[in-house]
Amino acid sequence: MTLSHLHDAIENWGLNTDRPFSSLETNQIENGTMKCLTYSKPDLELTTLALAELQYRTRRLARIAEANINQRLHQINHKPIPWLLRVRKNIKTLTFEDEPNANYTISLYVILRDGYTDQNGRYGTYVGQTANTPEHRFEEHMAGINAGNGLQKNGLQLMRSLMWPWQKVPGSKRLYYESALHKALEIGNVSGPKVSGDVVPTDEWPAGFQLGLLDQLSVKPLH
Repeated sequence: MTLSHLHDAIENWGLNTDRPFSSLETNQIENGTMKCLTYSKPDLELTTLALAELQYRTRRLARIAEANINQRLHQINHKPIPWLLRVRKNIKTLTFEDEPNANYTISLYVILRDGYTDQNGRYGTYVGQTANTPEHRFEEHMAGINAGNGLQKNGLQLMRSLMWPWQKVPGSKRLYYESALHKALEIGNVSGPKVSGDVVPTDEWPAGFQLGLLDQLSVKPLH
């Protein structure tokens, strides 16, 4: 159950806190993280957030857990995602421009991919949109079905902490919402992540769309 608790914490992570695992015991965090690092595709999102939480804690048990997790990462030739917490904050620049509607069918998703240089933080992201579930679309990428460039070889996992936080988006604006998430993840990413996927130029966005994001990007909005 420990690993599922960690996954649930990420799924329910609000934008007003930096610590999704703050209510969990140190041994729960360590045990769940060590389990996810036994998978052929380790959960690096969870691992990064676990290490960040352990670094907040001062007790010796937290230092031991942190050391054990880092040792396991070294053994499998991976490392924490260096830019994750910074990029997560970029999502706060986004707004949901449309009234929630149960008939919306389009989900935005973010995939973590490997294969970049250490100067770019090693790991990058791919942003996409789908009428299927993000899980189904991820499996298609891994199988090479209409896969994004390099994803079949280097794709690692869905990044739930970076996905659009307001559930499904209207199909008529799916490309604009996809582009907005893409652009938000690029803010301040001189040292990573590289963001790939389709994107509509900001000067083609609807008038008044994502003004907070455009301000961060220093783009003059359309009138």
